[in-house]
Amino acid sequence: MCEIPPLQIPGTYTPEELPSGWENVLVGFRKSNGQEVRRYEILDVSTSTLYPQEPLNAIAFKCFGLFLFVNSTYFLLYTTLHFMRLVIVPIVNLSPLAVFKEAWKIAQIPILYVGMQFAALCGIFKPLYGRAFFGMLESILHDGKTRREAEQYQKIKRENHELAWSALCEENPRTAFFVAFCMQPYGQMNDPHINFVENLRHA
Repeated sequence: MCEIPPLQIPGTYTPEELPSGWENVLVGFRKSNGQEVRRYEILDVSTSTLYPQEPLNAIAFKCFGLFLFVNSTYFLLYTTLHFMRLVIVPIVNLSPLAVFKEAWKIAQIPILYVGMQFAALCGIFKPLYGRAFFGMLESILHDGKTRREAEQYQKIKRENHELAWSALCEENPRTAFFVAFCMQPYGQMNDPHINFVENLRHA
């Protein structure tokens, strides 16, 4: 008997496109308003991390843009922001310790810039791995904040017209302006808002 190939779901990767260690999955999760949503994502099995389903050439094109000019522009603005915080935060919060925190933050910027440029370059040729590497480094840049945390917090601050204050003046800001939200994972399989993760290969 001939083997019947698995049904290809529109919008998901073919088995040939996915490298070893990556899987198409159907994810059910709760939004912040309590609404339950289902969507197709991809899973990095080695880290149990969930990423958006995007065409590989689209990811590669985004990585090309990040490498060519977006990342450099972003880091110029990001560095400027932290030099401003170096002056503003210690005064507003009456915290001499904030000077050292911001100075340490500024010292890390060149290292992470080089790393993220390398990740973007890798992403042109290996889109899934480059995106994962870029997203990890950018999360480090923002003190381990996740895409979901940043989006939810910034929505609240924007509605209260406090986003600029948070970014400029809070000593330990929860605001994180990611250069590329699309490079960030959706989350982990064991995140509390995830209801289920179903592997499509075995569905």
